[in-house]
Amino acid sequence: MSQVEQHNVTFRSLVSHSAPINKLPTEILIEIFKTYTESYPEVLDQRVVDLCLVRKYWNAVANDTPQLWTRINLSFPFTKRHLAAALKRVHASKLEEIDVSIEFRDPDWDGDEPPYDEDEALHPTNESVWIQDIMTVLRDTEKRWKSIKVVSETWLPLYKIMEGWTFTHLPSLGSISMERENTIFGMRDVPFDPQPLVGPMTLFGHHVSLPKLRDLSLSAVHIDWDDASVGYQNLRKLEIINQTYDVGPSFEQFAAMLASSPRLEYLDVSGFCPEHHTGPAPPAGGAPDIPIVHLPALKEFTFGWKDVELGCLFLQMFQIGSSLETLTLMDTESGFGYWEDPQTRDRGWSQESQGIFETLYELGSAAPGDKDDLPPGPFISMRGVKRLRIVWTKANRSSLVSFLMMLTELEDIWLEDIDRNVLEGVTWIRVGVSLTTVYRPLRGLDFRWTWQEEIPDFAEQSILELKRAGINFSAQAAEEWGAGRGWS
Repeated sequence: MSQVEQHNVTFRSLVSHSAPINKLPTEILIEIFKTYTESYPEVLDQRVVDLCLVRKYWNAVANDTPQLWTRINLSFPFTKRHLAAALKRVHASKLEEIDVSIEFRDPDWDGDEPPYDEDEALHPTNESVWIQDIMTVLRDTEKRWKSIKVVSETWLPLYKIMEGWTFTHLPSLGSISMERENTIFGMRDVPFDPQPLVGPMTLFGHHVSLPKLRDLSLSAVHIDWDDASVGYQNLRKLEIINQTYDVGPSFEQFAAMLASSPRLEYLDVSGFCPEHHTGPAPPAGGAPDIPIVHLPALKEFTFGWKDVELGCLFLQMFQIGSSLETLTLMDTESGFGYWEDPQTRDRGWSQESQGIFETLYELGSAAPGDKDDLPPGPFISMRGVKRLRIVWTKANRSSLVSFLMMLTELEDIWLEDIDRNVLEGVTWIRVGVSLTTVYRPLRGLDFRWTWQEEIPDFAEQSILELKRAGINFSAQAAEEWGAGRGWS
């Protein structure tokens, strides 16, 4: 070795040993590692590995810190290398609670459900092999699960994984998400598919004990809803999304779920509406007897309807007080079934939704005041709503304005992929001027369109009118589109 090379080796050694971070106590180094890995959760796996590769001491510290290994990610294509890495994490996390994420996303998926062979013992599916590998990695860890998330584009993996899970007690589980990524089930007349695997399934076995469960998200799945109303109690967040009409919970089953969680703060029922009830049949020409549920702590409500008439009926089951701060309204049927004008290329929506706004106005008018007793019927208080989002919606001006004028505390409005009638400038000028003059200035009025690069022609004129009217108006998307057009 030359003298220059010897000097270089000596210099690198001195730098390595003299770096301040190498003199820190192990406890401080561990806290730095935790902060580093948690600052970007989406790349947590790689960040921990990067720490281990810096030097032997860091590798030893990281491997002896189980809190760094608590995220267990299992994802397609479930190769032996990835499964081995996940198993290493399971062991390295020791007795710590773990967050489990299982993703069956296949980049080559063609949008169809795979064929199902009933004689699976002779012809096992890829999904069956994957589930067995996953079960091997997660064996005997269920009492440490802090959260479980399963995502798939097709039903078979979800079906197989629920078929294999049977537990009696999950003491640490606080969050469950079972998501089938297929928005077609948010449309009105689409039945559950595939029918041979319709279920219903239990997530973890009948009447499993879940003492810490607070978040439950179910998207386009079919579970035993009677079991859900008994087993999933004391929730703070509930999402039931894109449930088909033939496998969703009844009014009574859904009401039982809500009644068992009186401190619910977040409710998302987009692309889902109960479409049957198990009580006595209504008299000829009469409406069914809908159960009413009081949600005194609800802060955020996302309501997406497939059918306007049924959506108005669904709203009759709620008693929501002034704790409500964020309200999202979306017509999921129109959002997935729009039509496009062949001349203007503007998109329009397939159904009129003014009935929804009229019903919300009636429910808001029925809400009690601060000193009033709880009325016996349904109500949704609008007095505390600060944020409003309207998506994929078509409605006439009168029903929309009457509803909006109830929102006296409104600060932010988000209009996304909306119809020409909803955006009509005069509507928002009237609302904006009234709210600004009588109550408080709007802080933000945000317009967004996702289906084309430029703002629709009918929207340009409305935005110009709003600006000329001097509304306290800020629309990030509109400002970007309006660059160079003299709008500001």
